[in-house]
Amino acid sequence: MYEIIKEGNVEIKVPKEKKISKELPVFYNPVMEFNRTISVLLLNSVKNKKMQIALPLGGTGVRAVRFLKELNKGKIKELWINDVSEKAVKIIKENLKLNKVNANVSCDNADKFMINSMGFDYIDIDPFGSPNVFLDSSIKRLARKGILAVTATDTGCLSGSFPKACLRKYW
Repeated sequence: MYEIIKEGNVEIKVPKEKKISKELPVFYNPVMEFNRTISVLLLNSVKNKKMQIALPLGGTGVRAVRFLKELNKGKIKELWINDVSEKAVKIIKENLKLNKVNANVSCDNADKFMINSMGFDYIDIDPFGSPNVFLDSSIKRLARKGILAVTATDTGCLSGSFPKACLRKYW
């Protein structure tokens, strides 16, 4: 089941389940709304215009749709949304249509998507779990003076509650 919710200036179709887990048909974490708002504020504050933007782990596409609706005019040259899940890609396309915006959408492994691309001014890595596995390919496709945004919400490991898991996941 899905529901339509409002976040920022957009409406998004998201899974109705309240528990965040890998079992969701497509990933959406409502707690990260503030993180997405900060991303919008950051990009609106930099002087860069006509940016090439990549979201290799698209989920519902909420961050991309918010960028398309909330970033200042002329900020985006091209925006790419990717997800390995066909269900996610379907929801991303529905959310773009729901908000009357357009972007490039692909269904591929995030690393493969990055390596096969030409490069980006802004890359946002926001995985379910550790972002470490995506850093190498992202850095290889980051333009000079580009911005790499990385989100890690694995607070149990990162805060020191589970030191062995932290060493295993984050070296």
